[in-house]
Amino acid sequence: MKTILHKSIDECQTRLRLLDNLEKLRSARLTQAEQQGGLFPYQLNEKFNSDVNELKDQLSVQIQKLESLYSKVKLHHHNLT
Repeated sequence: MKTILHKSIDECQTRLRLLDNLEKLRSARLTQAEQQGGLFPYQLNEKFNSDVNELKDQLSVQIQKLESLYSKVKLHHHNLT
C-alpha cells in the first residue's frame, strides 16, 4: 500500500513529466510555425521557458523534501519495530 508521501512524490514526478511533454509539444509547434513562415515573439518564448523552469525547480525541491521526509518516517518506523 502506498503511503500519502509516496503518492505525493509520484504526483510531483507525473507533473514533471507533463511539463517535459509540454515543452516538447511547444517546441514542435514553434518549429511548425517557423516552417510555415509564422513569427513568434522571442519574449513570449523566454517567458514560457522561464515559467516552466520555475515550476520544474519547485517540483524538484518538493520531491527532495518529500523523499527526505519519507526516509525519516521509514527510519523512525524501523526503529519502533
